[in-house]
Amino acid sequence: MSTNSAKGFFATTNGGTGTLGGTGTVTFTNGVGTATDYYGDETAGGPTITAKNGATTWGSASITVNAGSAAQVSISTTPPSAGASSTTNITLG
Repeated sequence: MSTNSAKGFFATTNGGTGTLGGTGTVTFTNGVGTATDYYGDETAGGPTITAKNGATTWGSASITVNAGSAAQVSISTTPPSAGASSTTNITLG
């Protein structure tokens, strides 16, 4: 996971912290096609969040960050080549 926001971050828990402008790693449990990671941003605006597997982009979403309480975003995409599942679901909060 990555963001184009210098003040955006990914966390493993809701309300958690992360490195500003950093990336997040989401680990999928063997046999499970979904995983959860959380996104926060210190600046209101419209950053883009991108999910990749190596060099392959699975999906991206432009979101709106408003000052105030957190919101949740879901990215559902079909990667060009898939193993057990042809759909990848990534939930950001």
